[in-house]
Amino acid sequence: MFPHHIWTALRYAILPVVIMLLSGCSPEDEATSTVDDGLVDNTYPGNIIIEARDRNILISWDAVENASAYRVYLAAEKGVTPYNYDLLDGGIHYEVKKSPLVIANVSNSVTYYLVITSVIDNKEGAASGQIAATPVTYYQRVASDGSREGVSVNNFACVEDLRNGLMWEVKTDDGTIHDRDNRYTLQSFDNVVSQVNHAALCAYTDWRMPTKDELKRLVFCDIGPRSPLDDDEGCYAGHASPTINLSYFPKVQDDYDAFYWSSADTADASLAAWGVNFYDGRASRASASEQHYVRLVRDAS
Repeated sequence: MFPHHIWTALRYAILPVVIMLLSGCSPEDEATSTVDDGLVDNTYPGNIIIEARDRNILISWDAVENASAYRVYLAAEKGVTPYNYDLLDGGIHYEVKKSPLVIANVSNSVTYYLVITSVIDNKEGAASGQIAATPVTYYQRVASDGSREGVSVNNFACVEDLRNGLMWEVKTDDGTIHDRDNRYTLQSFDNVVSQVNHAALCAYTDWRMPTKDELKRLVFCDIGPRSPLDDDEGCYAGHASPTINLSYFPKVQDDYDAFYWSSADTADASLAAWGVNFYDGRASRASASEQHYVRLVRDAS
């Protein structure tokens, strides 16, 4: 039989667990009103926004007053909590000082579940409600002959965006009309479009210059904000460059001058036109006499 002081300690340690089990609480329920460390439930981050992308998940949230850190617990099974995440399939946790967080190298078409807590005065608060995210790819590689089946990751000429039905030219490094280093003035668009259509890139002859908004949809900010960005808005400080999905759009400049022209119908074509700089994802206007890069597009649907 346990001595009285040990039995008392065990009783107060076990009783809360028994009460939780009898009450029917589950890990997917909202956070309770208090937690063992004395923090109340409003200490978990609010306005949590999840963007499931190609092989990664972008998470952002509102700051919690006086929080020194945030912990994100993730698993590929439902019911993840700060206490069981490491027992679940794919369970892992991250600690960061502030929002946002990018969880990279996750699998597409797998649903992940996560909760977030805040840390105040070295005490971890209650967990947020469970949130699900399923990374997917919305790009499809297209071979030079227009085929889509069995296309090699090292040998494709176009990419179709399945979100909006646009097909994009993929740049090369071979000195052809598609070479990444080719630059053009605003007045030379027609010649570029004509050559690409004459060659029937990916078996199509209806290629054109993209609009500003179409180009902006290609911007990929690894640490936020979410695409599409507002005009003159760039990726957050510390972003990776270039700001585009390199798995599908290789051979993109990674220096400060990665400006790609849009069609000239959004500005006075005799003076300037809009474009997007894929160094930081920012849209701006450039003088018509300047030489910049071009990526053609067509309507695939």
